[in-house]
Amino acid sequence: WKLLLGYKYIFHLCQEIFETQNNQPYVFKINDQPIEINENSLVHIIGRHFFQTIRNFSTGKSYHKKEAFMPRLLGPDLESIFHTVFQSHKLKRIDKVIFIYNGILHALWTSERSKFPKGKGEIKYRRLDSLYPLEDSAELQKLQTGYNIVKINDQISVYEKI
Repeated sequence: WKLLLGYKYIFHLCQEIFETQNNQPYVFKINDQPIEINENSLVHIIGRHFFQTIRNFSTGKSYHKKEAFMPRLLGPDLESIFHTVFQSHKLKRIDKVIFIYNGILHALWTSERSKFPKGKGEIKYRRLDSLYPLEDSAELQKLQTGYNIVKINDQISVYEKI
């Protein structure tokens, strides 16, 4: 029951977030390129990387701590972070962004997708696919040798591949 009730809570939370946006994706920018946070983004990120307590088993995934991101503020927080980054630094790539926010290392993934609104044909857009604290030891090891850290301010740093 715990798992079922947990997923029902996640469904209603995602529905609430999406309805507060007038059923439109939240759009923020990385390097001046729009990134959509849509229903798929919300359900994946909230269902896989928040609420560890609803699972009675280990998924091998990392989970957000309260200090970093709250589900209801995910869009505005990301918008603020990447607006701050873009003011002083243009990222080399936006499909995988590794960054530190408030002392916690995160991985953010985006990808180009297609949507087909009625009467408009195919529209290409970039979607937020995942966002999670980076704790995997193999990934952390890669950061030590293949990346430079760019400090944006006291709360934000980004990793750039060498």
